[in-house]
Amino acid sequence: MLLINQIKAGWNLGNSLDVYRNQPKSNNPSDYETYWGNPVIKKEIIDNVKLAGFNLIRIPVSWSEHIGDASSFLIDVNWIKRVKEVVDYAIDDNTFVIINIHHEDWLVPLKSSYEYVSDKLKKIWTQIALYFKNYDEHLFFQSMNEPRLAGTELEWTDGSEEARSVISRLNIDFVNTVRSTGGNNKLRHLILTGYCSSASENVVKDINVPDDNKILVSVHSYKPYEFSLKFDGTSKWDENNPLDISDIIQIAENLKKYFIDKNIPVIIDEFGAVNKFNTDDRINHIKYFIKTFKKINVPCIWWDNGVYSGNGERFGLIDRSSGEWYFREIAEAIVQSCV
Repeated sequence: MLLINQIKAGWNLGNSLDVYRNQPKSNNPSDYETYWGNPVIKKEIIDNVKLAGFNLIRIPVSWSEHIGDASSFLIDVNWIKRVKEVVDYAIDDNTFVIINIHHEDWLVPLKSSYEYVSDKLKKIWTQIALYFKNYDEHLFFQSMNEPRLAGTELEWTDGSEEARSVISRLNIDFVNTVRSTGGNNKLRHLILTGYCSSASENVVKDINVPDDNKILVSVHSYKPYEFSLKFDGTSKWDENNPLDISDIIQIAENLKKYFIDKNIPVIIDEFGAVNKFNTDDRINHIKYFIKTFKKINVPCIWWDNGVYSGNGERFGLIDRSSGEWYFREIAEAIVQSCV
């Protein structure tokens, strides 16, 4: 909780090191880093994010394309070295950093898959933890990102009791694995998440938090969905409209009830509102959203995937080529709302 008080505004470096399904396979990290359309990450971009007032950067990382066979699941040295370079861009700016395992299709939360998934998870996290074990508390590890039953009718729901139970077991495997690697990892702040990283009551109540005072819980929130995430949904948002704020209020109540009131810190490590050429409404939504969670001491991290134009999920705030802000006023609204 003391460390959470030091965190202000957060920003995600999405769609860069978390790129996957790249064909053909390559040993060159930049082939992945640029595959979804973003340029190679430059330190100047991280510097500009810090200069804007953000002091936490989440760096999603996909590992599947960069590991060997099941005997060791050995991580390619070029890949983890590149991850370290980007982490150091932020650490050198005295910024908090989160790294995780992101977009991992093998992470199937079923009892029948548990032994394989647990083994792979532990082997990957052992290597990551050892590689970064001398970093101080500016570096957080996050167990998983949106673990779910991908490709099923339960994918973007609360999942099943079985899936939620398996995810809790995997979270404990993650904690025990990192703690066992020694160095600063004995006291590293670790972040756990539930099914699909959902903030619904069915999910958060089933997140099993071990007796460890350096554990945080994370959720994602793109609410209200019609405004924040649905591309062809509404572009209007009004805090005086009960329908626009009810989901946000409910999530805050869930987090307070199951975690904050029990002295368990929480972080919303992905939130945002897709660009529908509605900057004023996005700013109003941001101010209300952050203010609501600031009341219960929950930091919020904007999801930036670098996408500014086209028909996709346009969450990009900064041009990663030039370092100029597409939406400086939105970045300022995020930072100022966190003060």
